[in-house]
Amino acid sequence: RAWQKYDVDMKSYPEFKKLNLTTLLFTDPKVQQYWNDIFDRVYAGEIDTWDYQWCYAVWTNYGLCICPNRNLISNIGFDAEATHTKESTDELANQPLQPLPTVTHPRFLVECRQATEYALNRFFRKITLIEQKVENIKKRTGLKGMGAAFKRHPLS
Repeated sequence: RAWQKYDVDMKSYPEFKKLNLTTLLFTDPKVQQYWNDIFDRVYAGEIDTWDYQWCYAVWTNYGLCICPNRNLISNIGFDAEATHTKESTDELANQPLQPLPTVTHPRFLVECRQATEYALNRFFRKITLIEQKVENIKKRTGLKGMGAAFKRHPLS
């Protein structure tokens, strides 16, 4: 049912852009800019993908997506022959599956803004050049993910 709204060409995007509708979807200007840039590039055919168009379809049709707190899939297609995901060291590669406890369906379906803000800032916030350089250094030196080893004392 939801895929009936999917349009790989994003035909309505020029009107969406003209009305500046990302400002209604996101409060953070960096997130707005991230999606404006991405949608511009997808619409222009500069990015070979399907998932950005999926996000566009969800948002322009008042949709919600469920993101479980547990990993229910494992993407094993990270290698040189993959279409998009070439690095087997990517943080999303080869994640172990986690069991799903009993599913309790909510009585009401409403957006959890805290979860949305987390996902937007974790995965879709346009970072500054200095932030990107720091992330690259962390990856190359193996410091990425070391934060857990240096947890703050609970009383500090």
